Amino acid sequence: MISSLKNKLLKHTAVTVVGLHFKNEGVVYNVLKVSQEKNKLLIIEQSSYDTFDALEKAVDNKSPVILNFSGKGVLNKKTANVPDYKSKALLNVDKNDFYFYEHLQKKHVFISVIRKEKVQEYISLFNASNYLIIDYSIGPFITSLLAYVTEKESFIANTTELFVSENKLSDFKITQEKSVLTIDDQELSEKETVLLGSAINYFQPSEEFVYDKDFLIKNKEEASFKKYYQLLGMFILGGFFVLLLLSYLLLGHYNDKVVNTNSSIQSVQETFDIIKELQSDRDNKREILNESGVFTNRFLSFYANELTTNLPSTITLSEFHVFPYSKKVKPLEKIKFNENSITLKGESASNINFNNWYKGLKKVEWISKLDIIVYKSNKSNNYDFEIKLMIK
Repeated sequence: MISSLKNKLLKHTAVTVVGLHFKNEGVVYNVLKVSQEKNKLLIIEQSSYDTFDALEKAVDNKSPVILNFSGKGVLNKKTANVPDYKSKALLNVDKNDFYFYEHLQKKHVFISVIRKEKVQEYISLFNASNYLIIDYSIGPFITSLLAYVTEKESFIANTTELFVSENKLSDFKITQEKSVLTIDDQELSEKETVLLGSAINYFQPSEEFVYDKDFLIKNKEEASFKKYYQLLGMFILGGFFVLLLLSYLLLGHYNDKVVNTNSSIQSVQETFDIIKELQSDRDNKREILNESGVFTNRFLSFYANELTTNLPSTITLSEFHVFPYSKKVKPLEKIKFNENSITLKGESASNINFNNWYKGLKKVEWISKLDIIVYKSNKSNNYDFEIKLMIK
């Protein structure tokens, strides 16, 4: 998966396909610039030139180049797929002097052949003008790949008509007819169909076409490095703009923070002064409470809970004074509490229950002293009582 992603990233999205069609006198250069966008091929430039100088002036060298060789000096043959079919295609010649472009099928092989020196001559010519050759094709048979993008069963490539059956090349013949092929509202002449086939084979290589391309490895590596540095440059530039945007947003954010902070300083100072005043008042009141003896090791709710949890149902408490003050408080006079003292007042309907409850209080570990201040009968034939507890 990583390798596939790497290939997609490093493969160029646009290529220039140049068809070199050799005639008795001179060469015609047909140019087709193709780009791939969302798995769809788009033709962005179509032109033709009679000289290389004219091509060099008109066609930039920014995109990598694919060459197609056709015409005089290119031999196209159909032969049976048998051992040593190359020798049967070329009789009495040294096969090492030729480049073979083979379209392999189960029963037949379609072969296009050209002399190596002719291919190297024109690759050197393009290299000298800083065109980067990354791939090539020989002859018309690569045009059969158009069967995958159109339903036509025959195609004309320069002076060769190809016949296709079930997306497979079945036969070919020489022709002088002209044609216009329309694919997705894009028109191609008979000189350009083979160029689009070469582009398709670059973007989606077919295993049916076999040819020697080892001598182009350095060019392909250079193209990959150029694409890599182009992507790297884009990432760096994109990262720079992202950082610039982030810095701008952060600067605006912190400027707002500074403004808000400065506008809040005065109110914060006023709040601080109020807090200091409240703290001073708190400390004074705490000192008064410390002197009064209210603070103990336990919360007041503890004593209330301990004394009422097991209270018999026949006993009703009417008053519960924890640390009662010792005398009537006069204005501006400090309150003095009876520290560690609790007073309980109430009514009991049963002497027995009262005595049992009273005995239970004597056993409580935090009570140091227990006195009955009042215990007398009332008009309801019950008993009013007042008990005073002393806390350890």
